[in-house]
Amino acid sequence: MYRNGIYIAFDGGGNTDPTTGDIKYYNLMKAWKANKNYGFNFIDSHDKTGNAKDTSNRETIESHLRQRISDSKLMIVLLSNNTHFDNYYLNYEINEAKRKGVDIYVIKIDNVSLDTTLRSLRTYNIKDYINWKPEGIMEEIYLNWIL
Repeated sequence: MYRNGIYIAFDGGGNTDPTTGDIKYYNLMKAWKANKNYGFNFIDSHDKTGNAKDTSNRETIESHLRQRISDSKLMIVLLSNNTHFDNYYLNYEINEAKRKGVDIYVIKIDNVSLDTTLRSLRTYNIKDYINWKPEGIMEEIYLNWIL
């Protein structure tokens, strides 16, 4: 498959409430994409393969993650004060992107401290960090990363 997707990694934290935790920022990005007035469009790698349920075994979930990351041209990691930096799957996703040579960019939310960042990011040369600014994040992504 063609590597044209953008993989957005975040700490789901086992949370199914779409208004809490880091998933709310991912959902906001999807809402921007769906709203024709925003002009924000990207190919979401999460839409390229079937979903693995949280109740699936680890091997099944990892297989889905590997396929999505393989189909991605870059990864955006959302980091906030709610991020659990020891999250197994978030670190797995980052390490898999590093292994496959996918560029990684980080969006810092709530001025999160990078001193406590994920162990998988400490040993990687991140392409860029930007702060979450709802009024300007789309321009930042397009101007600095995609074009």
